[in-house]
Formats: sequence, C-alpha cells, structure tokens
Amino acid sequence: MEMLVSWRDIELARETIKGCGVVVRTPLLRNVEQMFGFEDRFKLHLKMENMQNTGSFKIRGVVNQFANIPSVITENKKSLVSMSAGNYGKAFALATKEQNLPAILCMPETAPINRAKLIESFGVKVERMPTSEIQDAVDLHVAEDGMHFLHPFDDLHLISGFARCDRNDDDIDGKKTFQHVKEYVEDIVLVTDEEIK
Repeated sequence: MEMLVSWRDIELARETIKGCGVVVRTPLLRNVEQMFGFEDRFKLHLKMENMQNTGSFKIRGVVNQFANIPSVITENKKSLVSMSAGNYGKAFALATKEQNLPAILCMPETAPINRAKLIESFGVKVERMPTSEIQDAVDLHVAEDGMHFLHPFDDLHLISGFARCDRNDDDIDGKKTFQHVKEYVEDIVLVTDEEIK
C-alpha cells in the first residue's frame, strides 16, 4: 500500500468486511439536521455505529487489519500486541478471539477498569501502565518477545476499513491519517455535547 489509501483499497476492505460475519449492519439516520437546529446550514446524517459489535466503528477497520496480517503470523499463532484505552482495544480483543490468536493489550492505567475486564474476557492479557510508558512497553514486547505489533490508528488497512462506515453493503491522529485528511477533507465541523443538546 502507498501512503494514501486508494479507492481500490477501500473496495477490497468492503469485501473483506462484508464477508467476515463479525461486523453488523447499522442504521443510517438521514436528514436529522432539524433535530439539532441545523435546518438551513447543512444536511446531517448519523451512522449509528454505537450499535456495532464492540460499540463503535473500530471493528470495521480491525477486521480489515486482521485480514491483512502476514500469514506467517496467523499460521504460527504468533502473539500480537497493541495499545488502546478503549474502542480499538475492544475490537482488537474480539478479532483475536475470532482468530484464536494470543495477544497483549497495553492500556493506560487511567482507562476504566471495566473496559480492561471486558477486553480480558475475550482472552487478551491487559497490561495497565502510565500513558507515557505504553509505546516503550509495546516496543519491548516486539523486540524481546517477538510479538507482532498492530497499530491502533496509524495503519492503512485500518483506515481502509474505517472508510466503509458510510456504506451498509476518535480523535484519530497519525502520519497516515493526517495525509488522508490533507488530501481529501475540505472542512471539519467540531461540536460539543452542549451544542448538540
């Protein structure tokens, strides 16, 4: 893959996600702008990804990410490692369970304990630590334990899978994500909870 995701990458992700059996169809509420007082300003559609398995769109990207793990890793049941405070971690855990792969998730100690327990219920070992130590812990697992790192946001297969949220057939940052925003996004509207109410 190049630095930017192509339409072909997105379509391949669509086919992968469509046949996976883990991602569910979620409703798209069209033209709901009047509910929020935006009638004359723009059209607003809400994709209800909170109804998705694991509660967010992240499972879409993770399914595509896992489908593109080198076969030597999946065939040899090599351990995976990643880092997350929440939604990616839940999707990562579900995918490791589905593929019967051993995994460790490095999580900030500030994340809710019930989230760590949910992830552990999928069979993933959770290591809680200060946020400033997470990347070093991941790097250590890769270097010393031979684990395979799956990036929780700066991964082109992940981005390709996320791009399919709009079709039924978090603050994400990173170099690859930023390149996509620079290339394709014309405008971003940020709203607070108070503005939505």
